[in-house]
Amino acid sequence: LTRPGFGENDAVLGDLDITGDLTIYGASPALTVVDGGGVDRVFEVRSTAAVTMTNISLQGGGMMSNGRALLNGGSLLLSQVAVRFNLDGGSGTVYNSGSLSIVESSFYSNTVSFSGGGLYNAGDAALTNVTFSGNQAGMDGGAIFVAGGTLTINNTTFTLNAADADGDGVGEGGALFNDDGVVHVANSLIAQNLDLGDDEQD
Repeated sequence: LTRPGFGENDAVLGDLDITGDLTIYGASPALTVVDGGGVDRVFEVRSTAAVTMTNISLQGGGMMSNGRALLNGGSLLLSQVAVRFNLDGGSGTVYNSGSLSIVESSFYSNTVSFSGGGLYNAGDAALTNVTFSGNQAGMDGGAIFVAGGTLTINNTTFTLNAADADGDGVGEGGALFNDDGVVHVANSLIAQNLDLGDDEQD
């Protein structure tokens, strides 16, 4: 993306706004890359949309807003998607307030200023065969922050994620922080995630 336009919701400037049903099918995450160029988030899925994204990478989302790679208020399926190298901004590299399913995908090397280095969930989300590695949050939830709703996690790996990335002592949950939601975790690996404020593993 090359045309800044914060707050514009007609896909003319800034992020790519999806208002209706859509399927995006790439060749592979290595070959099909949607890059925000640091000017805005990459995609916004509006409440009127049901969207499937497969075999793509989302990277380079920027600016001080929630959901720098993707803001979802609709119904969204991410399959074989790499969410990577999205830096700075508010909370959640992917910010969900709708319905979200993620399968066979990865979140790595994403950084947020506040909470939810990989995912911020305030809706209903299900993760299956997902890897979170090397994500950081300035506050809580190095990989995932759950503000509300329901999150179901199966066969998912959390390694080397960090909360309190600025080391100021404000922030916990190197892998996951549940504030006010319902979380179910099964058959998953959680290892070597850190709270950098006190240098302890979570």
